[in-house]
Amino acid sequence: MGSITPDTTLRDTLPTLEHLNVTLPDDLDAQEIAQAWVTRFSDAVKTKDVTAILKEVHPEGWWRDLVALTWDTRTFQGADRMRQFLNDRLTETKFSVGATILSVLLAKPYPGVVWIVAQFSFETVTGTGLGTTFLIPTHSGEWVSYIICTDLDSLKGARLHFGAGRDATMGRAHAWLDDRAREQAFEDHNPEVLIVGGGQAGLDIAARLKDLGVSALIVEKNARVGDQWRKRYDSLRLHDFVWLDSQPYLKFPDSFPIHIPAKKLADWYESYATVMDLNVWTSSTVSHAKRDDGSGKWTVTVSKQDGSQRVLVVDHLVFATGWVGEPNIPVISGRDEFRGEVMHSEKYSNARSYVGKKIIIVGGCTSAHDIAVDFADLGIDVTMFQRSSTLMEKITDLQKSLAPLYREDGPPLELADKINSAMPFMVQRLTGGVEMNKFWEEDAERREKLHKVGYRMNKGVDGTGAMWQIVSRGGGQYLDQGACDLILEGKIKVKSDTQIERFTSTGLRFLDGTELTADVIILATGYGDLRVPIKKIIGEESGKKLTKIWGVNEEGELNSIAKEAGIPGLWYLSGSLSFARIYSKHIALRT
Repeated sequence: MGSITPDTTLRDTLPTLEHLNVTLPDDLDAQEIAQAWVTRFSDAVKTKDVTAILKEVHPEGWWRDLVALTWDTRTFQGADRMRQFLNDRLTETKFSVGATILSVLLAKPYPGVVWIVAQFSFETVTGTGLGTTFLIPTHSGEWVSYIICTDLDSLKGARLHFGAGRDATMGRAHAWLDDRAREQAFEDHNPEVLIVGGGQAGLDIAARLKDLGVSALIVEKNARVGDQWRKRYDSLRLHDFVWLDSQPYLKFPDSFPIHIPAKKLADWYESYATVMDLNVWTSSTVSHAKRDDGSGKWTVTVSKQDGSQRVLVVDHLVFATGWVGEPNIPVISGRDEFRGEVMHSEKYSNARSYVGKKIIIVGGCTSAHDIAVDFADLGIDVTMFQRSSTLMEKITDLQKSLAPLYREDGPPLELADKINSAMPFMVQRLTGGVEMNKFWEEDAERREKLHKVGYRMNKGVDGTGAMWQIVSRGGGQYLDQGACDLILEGKIKVKSDTQIERFTSTGLRFLDGTELTADVIILATGYGDLRVPIKKIIGEESGKKLTKIWGVNEEGELNSIAKEAGIPGLWYLSGSLSFARIYSKHIALRT
């Protein structure tokens, strides 16, 4: 496809009734409206009439394609960009749309916004999928699409191995054990896909590949699957919700708490790998990988704990090594003078051995707050130093945002994921700003009290809340589960509005001339570029080709999450548990 330049004439606003100059009738029939739209849309697609197709989309609307027509994750806004996209792909992909609506939902998600969310089936030369549309009213009385998402679900000719395609072989149990051992060892064959990292992203991709009949091997550096969660600080729990975080094919049991403890999650991942018959080599690392430009294959060296090495030749190399890179240790002068202990938050376990000591935590995001709560709960003197303001959202506000799709009595997870992933990130940027302003106003009195005691807050990048902060920067927020109350109670002290000048023998000196004393200084200062550990494996020269992982491109799509990361056959998947569940499918379909 040709390059597309942004249309700067498009509005950066949500389609409110005021903006649309529309008043809705009282007798609105969402089913009838949605069915009429999909009939018109299906007819226009059938005749390959791009002009007729675009008549069914608002001029400022969006089309998000998840591997269906572009074999990539792409987003197009506005008639001009969508016309180019359709001219390029409509005929070649043999795109067709089923004429029957599969589900309909009338929603009023934000002040002045009303849309009908409907789903339809579609087919391409490659496979089949489910489309989602968000319909909005027009001044003429017809409803048109504000968002269309075409999300590929299956490949034609591919035999699925789960569900109806499950193994029906009758045989002795020992034969199954022998078969599993051979499959896992890869002694006489190579996997088609090698996955670096056995956390949620790596496990999710491996499970989806197994369903597609694609052989995959996970190489995990830790001794056990789940150790990356098992080794985190003892008090860590997921800050989002059990309804949001299940893995493909296996949902969390009803006995699981709403916020799952990290140690419990670690055990779940270990059992998931076993139950799903995933091939995992633990206590192993990928020490080198090189792509052959002629064959397109990767030669990968795997080093095992016993000192042995295996060289494997694979079609695809997937990095699923976490949300962040290596620990970021700021350079602060005078560190050798400090008589106490200094550690990065990655090394922190619990507060029990620090009773009676004074603690400074440098940083103001999730780990800093969680660790500060640990100390405060044991009555330990702790001060959190904010190097900059924090995007703070109450956990209950996040729950309100997610409740329409993810809750105890919510819609089926597959349907919720379809609606969630249909919305372009640039639209989520707009909705995030609306919600952030609302939550900030509702919490204004408490926020003012926090500000008075030195706690500095912001609304995220351009005031757009947590989701856009995550996709555009890869994180940097705190979902408040109690730390802010402890700050107001004086159990967690806060220092802000300055920067660190240097270590002293007893603590830290700041540029405003003040000093803090401490026995222990914990650097909750984040992590580095995700590409650094990849470069150590593929080499500096190949590493120069790697594209940025987090952040968005001109279309508003993530740079390299669930995409090839600048090198053919090299992929990266990271993010939250729900992110891994949703986008692992798109990597699996393309490998």
